[in-house]
Amino acid sequence: MSAALLGILCLASIANEAHVIAAPRQVAERTRASGPDFRVTCNGAHYRWGNPQADPDGDLNRTPHPHEEANGAMIRSYKTDGNGPANAERRALRDFHNGFRLGTVANTNDDNKLYDHFVGGNGTPLDFPASSDMARIIGSSQDFVVFATAFEQAIRDQYISKHTLCGFDGNGAISRNRPAYIKNPLFAWAVMGGYHGLQATVTITNTTLDVRYVIVDHFGAGVSDATSTLPGLPGLYYLQHYRSAANKYQPFIWQVEIARRVRGAW
Repeated sequence: MSAALLGILCLASIANEAHVIAAPRQVAERTRASGPDFRVTCNGAHYRWGNPQADPDGDLNRTPHPHEEANGAMIRSYKTDGNGPANAERRALRDFHNGFRLGTVANTNDDNKLYDHFVGGNGTPLDFPASSDMARIIGSSQDFVVFATAFEQAIRDQYISKHTLCGFDGNGAISRNRPAYIKNPLFAWAVMGGYHGLQATVTITNTTLDVRYVIVDHFGAGVSDATSTLPGLPGLYYLQHYRSAANKYQPFIWQVEIARRVRGAW
């Protein structure tokens, strides 16, 4: 989980509305209203940042890291619990539960899906579609909105100039504008914070821009979390790296899809 916010480019006189879209085959198109039909296509307008499979901090493994976690007071207290490993597990689960719930007070059950999948799941990926509460909350986060507005402006600038997305450095536009953390509101910070991948699939015409974003994250604790002072993270680490089993305390990759539509004339 990582850090930083970037600047905003405001769109004037443009309405934004959430809209679920399918991944397009033809992703850049312009048709003139009068005169001969003018159409430029550029297949594969799918852009991305990050590698969700990479795991340098150990978020997705279940191996203890005794040297890296040595300075973690809470980890030491779990490992040396005088009442044995079962009691340490109960304490760690209580601490993780209380810390997670502290940050996920919202009118949704989507946080429960994350929590339950870790506590009693088998580690398979979890997906929240664009119609979910998770998409609504993350998609309305100030950190995400600032990024999406700037990214969509870069797309519009390219299209106005070139009449096509061919040659557009979408990967670079994501990398330059993305927030390192999605942390506002607190719910977004508790469930996501830093993330490991950001993708965008784009469809544009001369009046409409549709973008389907996918944000990919790890639900698990790495070695940096073992020494964290944030409530619940050391407990999460201990459960994952010391008490996990086939269907218990399994880390996993999860993603949320966010769809945005911008209308205008360009």
